[in-house]
Amino acid sequence: MRNINGLIDDVNTLRYGLKAVISTINYNANIQATNGQQPRKIEGVDIDKKKGSISQVAAFDAFDRTRELLKTEIIELSSLSTKHLNDLERLKMNAARDTLSI
Repeated sequence: MRNINGLIDDVNTLRYGLKAVISTINYNANIQATNGQQPRKIEGVDIDKKKGSISQVAAFDAFDRTRELLKTEIIELSSLSTKHLNDLERLKMNAARDTLSI
C-alpha cells in the first residue's frame, strides 16, 4: 500500500513539473513570435489529472474495510472451529463410553 501511494505521489509530482515546463516553453514561444512566424508550441500532451484516478484516501479506506472483513471472518471461523472441536470431543467421549459398555 505504501509503495503504491509513493508511486502515485511521484507521478503526480512529475506531472505537475512537466506541466510547468510545457507552460513555460509555450509562454516563451508566444513571446518570441515575430513577423507572423511563431515557434512551434508543445501541444497534445495529456498531463492533467482525469476523473477516476486513484485516490489515496479511497485506497486506504478500501484496504481498511478489507482488513476489517478479514478480521471478522477469522473471528467467526475461530468460533466455528472451537464449536466443531467441542463436538468432536463429545463424540470421542460418547464413543469411548459406548465401547466400554460393550
